[in-house]
Amino acid sequence: RKPSRQRGHRISFAAAAASEDIDIPASLRHGTLWTELKVQPPWGQGSLELCRFPGRGFGWRARQALKEGDLLLSVPLSNVLVAPLGPDSEAELAASLLQVLGQGPRFDGAPGKEPVDEMWLAYTNAAFPEEAGAAALTWDEEDIEALEWPPVVGEFKEYAVHLLQSAQRVAEYTGTSFELGKWAVNAVVSRSFSVEGLGRALVPFADLFNDRPLAPATWSARRMKNPNYPVTAWSLSADGRSLEMQAMAHVEAGEEVTICYGEEATAEVLAVHGYLPDENEADYLALFSSPSELVDAVAHICELNHAMEPRLEKLEAATNAQAALAIRPGDLALSAHLVSSIEVALADDADFKEFREVWSPGAGHSVLAARTLPFERRMALRKGALDIIRRVIQGALANMSPANMDEQEMFSEEREATSRTKAWLAAGFRLRVKKLLADFLDHSVQLEDLEM
Repeated sequence: RKPSRQRGHRISFAAAAASEDIDIPASLRHGTLWTELKVQPPWGQGSLELCRFPGRGFGWRARQALKEGDLLLSVPLSNVLVAPLGPDSEAELAASLLQVLGQGPRFDGAPGKEPVDEMWLAYTNAAFPEEAGAAALTWDEEDIEALEWPPVVGEFKEYAVHLLQSAQRVAEYTGTSFELGKWAVNAVVSRSFSVEGLGRALVPFADLFNDRPLAPATWSARRMKNPNYPVTAWSLSADGRSLEMQAMAHVEAGEEVTICYGEEATAEVLAVHGYLPDENEADYLALFSSPSELVDAVAHICELNHAMEPRLEKLEAATNAQAALAIRPGDLALSAHLVSSIEVALADDADFKEFREVWSPGAGHSVLAARTLPFERRMALRKGALDIIRRVIQGALANMSPANMDEQEMFSEEREATSRTKAWLAAGFRLRVKKLLADFLDHSVQLEDLEM
């Protein structure tokens, strides 16, 4: 298929404290590009102030107190790059970005290269990094192996292959270098988002908000309090002509205004954005990649005699069967999906019949539970599930490097936040994994007799 230029350059093809504003390019600092792009409200009249945050680049700070739902900015779709949602959307949008920079074929299919869009050239020069930062695009296999946690290593490698293949396709389609293809794919995966009713979008100035991962339990609690609480900070305007950003929470004047990108686990943030978040309430570690793997592990560990096929069918048919089978930091209730899924696999035939979907405030979604069983029987299943998790965790920890070695490596590799090495990041990730695992072991012993 030939690329086509439509609304928003839509195309398709086959195959810490903020720093002083002196560090911000003049075209961003003085609102020149904001005005040229027709972003609303007019520069200097809105609630946002552009800043640079150590280790995270540009970001927005509140000039005044904001409340949940306040409009932050609005960008006309005519100045937004869009690709249709689908398996190729990242590559398509990356190619579109290079095309508007004069680095690819014309949108209309005519001979020659697409003319440079001076606005996009000025914006990318001012706001985009010069090199790819996503760990999945810049780390080799040995770097990824240093993360040590097997599920993360496997998924990281798969994602790296996907992004590198996308970069290669972009380079071939646009006739540019592989490095430039990587730069464009990095820009897309780290700065764009999926917009319902539109596609995958790259939105000037909206892409400068920094991330604050939001745990499912937090989001669901806000949604229960406010039925209109949005799924994302971004949405189409009512007239369908602009992309709007709104505040997801109350923010005091002078505080950073963040949004939730959609990634939860720290490993996802590292793979896509190339850094470790200072705080991450949404972090998790998957112990099993699927209900099938969970059921097989429980059957093997416990040498169960009952048929496992009905248990697997129930788990796979559950409303939230795709939720991560993971431990999460904090209260045991936050890991309710994992614990309850193991209980389903453990339950004998009589107990198994009692499992129904119930709402779990800790998980932030429904889970399978047998609440009609006597308390003693429920607690026996709970202890059995936690014992399995403890055995899995202890086995995993035995195969990981000692925490004191990671601390020494981080100390020896210590750099300023803007130049932290792969070794430093890998050691920091391993320490977070071990802390999450150790904390869960402590919580599981202390709270195993409590209802979730």
